[in-house]
Amino acid sequence: METPAPITSPPHSFRSVFFPEDSSCLKSTQALWLPLWLGWMGTLMFFTLLAALQGHDGLSYLLGGLGVGALTLYGWVSGYVRRQPAEVIIEEDLAHIRTIWEVSQGLSGAPFLVTGFTIKSPDRCAVNFGPEVFELTRTNWPSFESLMAALAQASQLGSTPLRV
Repeated sequence: METPAPITSPPHSFRSVFFPEDSSCLKSTQALWLPLWLGWMGTLMFFTLLAALQGHDGLSYLLGGLGVGALTLYGWVSGYVRRQPAEVIIEEDLAHIRTIWEVSQGLSGAPFLVTGFTIKSPDRCAVNFGPEVFELTRTNWPSFESLMAALAQASQLGSTPLRV
């Protein structure tokens, strides 16, 4: 029986909704800013109110909280853009995963062997890229069906992925 030609012969690129076209990586995280800011300010207001009700000076809590909160917010957002996949380039059985940070900085992604994937639901799957496991969802990947077909070919599972 003749095996079909792999659909990933030329490299296929799949972009997520987080792919920063011609903008900075912070533009990709814009939807996260309001909830993070509200959580940060709510926490600051709560502890400042507690300090005021206990008769302590609330200004030290407010100024200290602003600095700690800003550093925490910066650390979380910078970690998010360095982990969130923005593009998957599949070439034979290798996949190059590019995060938001790598795309915005013009870096090439690390090549990983596609070792398999698990379909959790029709809209969600977990993909093993070497030692890493990424969860891909239909809402974040516009060409989800094509990506799944390319991953099936690359992982050599064909049409029988593991269903959980």
